[in-house]
Amino acid sequence: MIIENIEFPKISLGTSPFLGAGQFGSRSLRYYSNLYEKPGNMVDIIVKSIEMGIEGIQAIAYKTIVDSILEAESRTGKKLKSSIAIGIDDWQQEMKYAEALDSSVVLMHAMIADSGSASLMAEIIGAIRDAGRIPGCATHRPDRTIPRIDASGLDIAVYLAPVNKSGMMMGGDRLNTLDIISKTPKAVMAKKTLAAGKLPPAEALEYIGTVQSISGVAIGIASVEEADETFRLAKKLL
Repeated sequence: MIIENIEFPKISLGTSPFLGAGQFGSRSLRYYSNLYEKPGNMVDIIVKSIEMGIEGIQAIAYKTIVDSILEAESRTGKKLKSSIAIGIDDWQQEMKYAEALDSSVVLMHAMIADSGSASLMAEIIGAIRDAGRIPGCATHRPDRTIPRIDASGLDIAVYLAPVNKSGMMMGGDRLNTLDIISKTPKAVMAKKTLAAGKLPPAEALEYIGTVQSISGVAIGIASVEEADETFRLAKKLL
């Protein structure tokens, strides 16, 4: 996966389960309790992923997550290639986490990309470029956000967008969204590839392997055992 002449791994570890994000439904509270409130478990998942040959991570700008990544890198002696989403709270303060991880790609969180003003996005993009990093957008509505930002001329290089067999969070019409993704000149990294755990990994990843318009994937993992199963399949199918 090449973004502005920088090579990124095709497969990255996603970190949404670490937060117990809402899309995980009844599992959200358990994930938050077992992971975010017990950072050692996050570190174990990251270490396991590195040991399985995963070289990328899609981070979210929370101190506990960033500290866990740094601890896993310290334990393994391996530096992960990271992208990081900012704009959860104070995007200017969150830029420091991009520096801490030396993230080459900094993504505006979907809360900004999907509904923020063009002037705010331009300000954030300028700050990302000034920091010597590559700007991108995460989105929860790729059907709307990708065409809007492409048409705006905003200086971004990559989208992080939901892509999965069930069409979860893809904007209601999976095929239409896939058509939109195929037409953007920007790189697209897929997230929600397992539909928040609703799809069996083998079925989900076999489908993702057929989607030619995506450049890479971020796969959220909630346990060491999941890392073992899912990344073995991903390396085989993607």
